[in-house]
Amino acid sequence: MADLSQTATGVIAGPQAHRIPNVVLAETVSAGMPAYRLANGTYGKADGNDATKCVVAGYFEQGGAAGQRVNVVDKDPNANLGITGAVGDVIVLSSNVGMIAPVADDVSGDFVTVLGVFNTTTTVNWAPVAAGAVKA
Repeated sequence: MADLSQTATGVIAGPQAHRIPNVVLAETVSAGMPAYRLANGTYGKADGNDATKCVVAGYFEQGGAAGQRVNVVDKDPNANLGITGAVGDVIVLSSNVGMIAPVADDVSGDFVTVLGVFNTTTTVNWAPVAAGAVKA
């Protein structure tokens, strides 16, 4: 399987979304990408291959370039991330930087971070949980 293909223009936070407003970007990002918080307080693209970058703070509500300010959505029971799946499908942080993958793609050596579960074919109950462990 492969990473889920995202359409950044399709990213819409749900009505009950909780945001971290006006975070400063450490790098260029697209809407819907999983975000992590750097030690200096800026935000960048999360990475399932890196122990420090696998703790997901949320997803970027907007895209932008380094130094710009955007919102990060940390909890969202009805996130439209510009992806599709079957109801009940679990999504995880990909080993490809800034990407989302189906749980079946988590392979040995990845830092396991569950991002959420599809509650419709187009919306996800976004509630990231980092296992703090490498998949065997």
